[in-house]
Amino acid sequence: NFLTEIGSSIEIEANHEQDKKLIAFSGPPQFAIDQDFDSFSPLYSLENIIEDLEPSITGNLQPANKETLVFLEESLVDKLCVNMVYQNNNMRVFPRKIVYFDSSLNLVAEDIVDKTLVNINLAEIQTVFEAEGEYKPHYSQLEVDNFIRSMRLMNGNQVRLVLKIYARDRFSLNFDQKYFDNVCLFTNPHGDFIWAATLEPGKEVYEWLCELGSGVEILDPLNFKQDFIKYCEHKLKKLA
Repeated sequence: NFLTEIGSSIEIEANHEQDKKLIAFSGPPQFAIDQDFDSFSPLYSLENIIEDLEPSITGNLQPANKETLVFLEESLVDKLCVNMVYQNNNMRVFPRKIVYFDSSLNLVAEDIVDKTLVNINLAEIQTVFEAEGEYKPHYSQLEVDNFIRSMRLMNGNQVRLVLKIYARDRFSLNFDQKYFDNVCLFTNPHGDFIWAATLEPGKEVYEWLCELGSGVEILDPLNFKQDFIKYCEHKLKKLA
């Protein structure tokens, strides 16, 4: 049952230093995935979210915002400019990436008029529709990623989550690039698959871990593990 899965996947009494030893390795990683996650189709990620993980990933979005998310994901795939009304202002932007930080989904885009990178909260977009004409991006993907990391750094609510993966196939099905940064996957000298990423703790991430259940074990950080257990205990009390 749910309680058994949560209990078996987390050991709150685990020694913090021992956890760190589990992920230590010498020399280059034996296994690594390509860190250029833009090679994964945003539309494919969206389909996984909507069909498989809708309660945990987009549950806090209103129906109109979910339609906005779908439209912007398609615009990213097709590399289209869009017009929108945002906070009662008209904007013409070129979408670059949809990311999660500051407890919400955000669109990072190029302002076509000002030629600047802007951050747009999806929940505050009033209307959005396709714009005519083509646009050549002014910023490289590296510059976009650095912009996102700078905003997350200013937010200050980030952790480096480290997981041991027991069910690798199940883990892959639940991956969503919007919520993670600086992702890596490797094996330690013991042959264990270790996954690490920088992320912002929150309900969406906790629900994602609940869905993984006993397929993963939280190795680090300890305070995140403790907060996650409190979240699960609170959730169980509501279900009781």
